Amino acid sequence: MLPTIRSRCQPLLFSSLPTEVVAELLEAEDAGDVATCLDVARLSDGSLDTARLLLQPGLRELRAEVQRQLASRPFDWVTASTVLLKQIEEIDSAPAAQRETAVWLIRFAADFLRQALRPEGARSDAVQDFQRQHPPTSDLATDRTTLAIDRCVNASGQLHQSMPVPMCLESLFSDISRVLRGDLLTV
Repeated sequence: MLPTIRSRCQPLLFSSLPTEVVAELLEAEDAGDVATCLDVARLSDGSLDTARLLLQPGLRELRAEVQRQLASRPFDWVTASTVLLKQIEEIDSAPAAQRETAVWLIRFAADFLRQALRPEGARSDAVQDFQRQHPPTSDLATDRTTLAIDRCVNASGQLHQSMPVPMCLESLFSDISRVLRGDLLTV
């Protein structure tokens, strides 16, 4: 845009849509059942475009696999890293796209762990499996799960600082495994 035109423009900022509105719009587009639309809307941060992106089969399968891996008993970080890295490569072979997908993977992991901290409410089978191993009513299990979430936040920052995707994810899952076992007290 030319500077002369831009100088005559006024920015107009829009707020994020409420989760319920995003879910309703997705339902109106026949994007999925009510539960799926609400679940995706919750992760979309009020963006209909982001919600549509999260409904793509590759990201939906990645999210389900993240949940399966975190709920596995015991959590095997080597298997999780291998399986999830392979899935990222299958979604897209371009390095920039893989980095973006890895950011989503970490976000899915953090969201799963946050759900596991809630003692009540609608939960997936994977969250319930995780809670059986790490009950949200136990202070120790809650501390460990919170540390695992903190580690996800750190990993997201590392990806934004151009850490190689495989190294970042292997380190993340190794640390989560150690945290959940109680071998790592701080991250």
